[in-house]
Parts: sequence; structure tokens; C-alpha cells
Amino acid sequence: MENNIDTDIKNLKNYIDNPDTPNLLFKGPHVVMSGYLRNDPAWSSKFHKHDSAEIIFCTEGAGYSIIKDVKYELYPGRLILCNPLTVHREASDPENPLHFFFVGLSGFQIPTLIENVLIPDDICPVQDAGEYYRQFELYFMELVQETIARRLHYKNISASLASCILALMLRLLNDQLQNINSTSRHSMRIKDYIDKNYTSDINLERLSDAIYISQNYISHIFKEEMGISPMKYVINKRITHAKHLLSATSMSISEIAAESGYEDPIYFSQIFKKITGCSPKKYRDEHNPHMPA
Repeated sequence: MENNIDTDIKNLKNYIDNPDTPNLLFKGPHVVMSGYLRNDPAWSSKFHKHDSAEIIFCTEGAGYSIIKDVKYELYPGRLILCNPLTVHREASDPENPLHFFFVGLSGFQIPTLIENVLIPDDICPVQDAGEYYRQFELYFMELVQETIARRLHYKNISASLASCILALMLRLLNDQLQNINSTSRHSMRIKDYIDKNYTSDINLERLSDAIYISQNYISHIFKEEMGISPMKYVINKRITHAKHLLSATSMSISEIAAESGYEDPIYFSQIFKKITGCSPKKYRDEHNPHMPA
């Protein structure tokens, strides 16, 4: 989260909007349950569902979640957003145990949605917290601590923290929607194709053939609207994927190179070091020293 406090300003007063301004949430949430998972390599849940909504926030390790027959990788910063009666299951990676917080909520309503529903059906139920990671971590940690300690007024404080989590979730989803709305249909087609095929042998010619746009226009419009060239975006996607595999799996560096779209592991190592400033081996040593190189 960006720190917006200017230390040169000695005295500051901000007025909140008029109380008549519509709220993000029609009704505040009731905390049905909360808790966490830590250091349990053998942990996995059966397929299950809840009458309440559930939000899971991953903080360490790796694992997976299956929601509506779709499997999602879990790693630090991932949010799982489960509407009531959504069948799902989660499991931890035995070699890199999953850590997460969770909270079950009821009694809330988000504008345009029915009561207790977190997201509409067309929104992916697994999201990345991105720049809001630290805020989510703080709110979840404080909420769980309140429900464990159960000191005076803990229900009120827990409900307020749950409201913060919901509001931050809406901010995250709104940011993504604004980014999509400000980007042209062509750029989104280019991005979607790369997102689905970045581990394959992809270049401008193949991009052009796949989406029926000239190579020159692809380079121009994507760089102008996304702030990065298409091929640099491919490289960034590959390196991000490789970093996850290095920290969360026991795959060899050669296997990770191939899994990330590079046939030559030496070239992969050169690109990885150029982007990250360190070799794949050093990255693994720093982020998961128990994994073999």
C-alpha cells in the first residue's frame, strides 16, 4: 500500500463526504466464523459449501483451490471469494505448506447483488491482492485476533474489520474494472492471447496470425495503452511464472525453464537474471532454501 502521508505537513484535517453519500455496502456484515491455517503440510479439505459467504486470504506457501470444477493455484496474496452454497475445496502443497486466514460472513449486501453474495457469476472467484496485500493481511490478522481473544465489544470490532475487508475487496475489483474500461478491445485481445499462451513459442508473427491484427499495429497499440511492449509482457509473464515455480515446487531449473516457455535453460537463466537481478538458483535459495536447485 502506498504511503500517502506527507511528513512535511505538520497539521492536517480531512473532512469525510456528506453522510447522505450512498455507502458501498447497504448493510454491514456479521462474522459467522474466522480462523487460519498454518504449517500443516498434509492439510486438505473435502468438497464442501457454506450457508454464508467465505473469503480466504493466502499469506505463505502454495496449494490449490477447486471451485466449480476449475482448479486455481494458490500462493501468497491470493484471495478466494466464495458465495454462499458454492462447492469448493482447498489443499496445501506438502513441500511448501499453505498459510491462510479465512472469514465467513452473512447479513451484508453489496449494491446490484442479492444479500450475502460477494461477486457476480462472471467475476473470477480467485483474485490477486496486488498492492492491497498488506492491508488485507492487517485486517485479517486483527479480525482473527479479536475473535480469539473475545474481549469487550469484540463482535463490533470484528464486524468493522469485516466491513474493511469487504470494502477493500470492492476497491480491488473496481480497480480492475477501470483498467479494463480504459483499454481498447484490441489491447485486451492481445493481452488475453498472451495470458493463455505465454509458455508456448510466441512471437509477433504468431500473435498477428492468431488475432488478425498487423504486427506493427500490435506493437503500437499495446505499448501505447499498456505501457509495455507485447514481447516484454510475454517475458514478464514467463518470469513471474518461473518465480512461483522456484519458490513453490521442487522442479529442477531445467524443468522450470521448459515450463516457462524456454527450451534452453542457459538462456532462461540469462533472461531471469536480467529481469530479477539474480540467478534462478539464488532466487530459490532466498525464497525457499529447502528446495533443490
